[in-house]
Amino acid sequence: NIELWKDYFGIPSDYRPLMMNRSERKALAAMPEKFEVYMGVQGEVMDYSFTTDLKTARWFASRFNRKGKVYSATIRKEEVIAYFTRRGESEILLDPLVYEFLDIQLFEENVVRGKES
Repeated sequence: NIELWKDYFGIPSDYRPLMMNRSERKALAAMPEKFEVYMGVQGEVMDYSFTTDLKTARWFASRFNRKGKVYSATIRKEEVIAYFTRRGESEILLDPLVYEFLDIQLFEENVVRGKES
């Protein structure tokens, strides 16, 4: 939900870790300084939410039985606002100031349902 994310962006950086539970903070801390993230879409890239899991991105690209695309980018851990694992999506919420300058590349296109793995 983009409106909810916009609310999160206004949270001072000292409080952003409180958006995550203990295991999510620990998992984010254990990530390398730079890592690959993915976004599955059925239109244009326009969100601050990525995933570290390629299978999840493929699922989002192909849901509703439509062909989609998967984009990728390399980010630095310091650019992450929060990391959420609660819904099994390995979701990375990026700082919108970083997003504007991110080098987002097409990773796969014509992703169809049933070919997500």
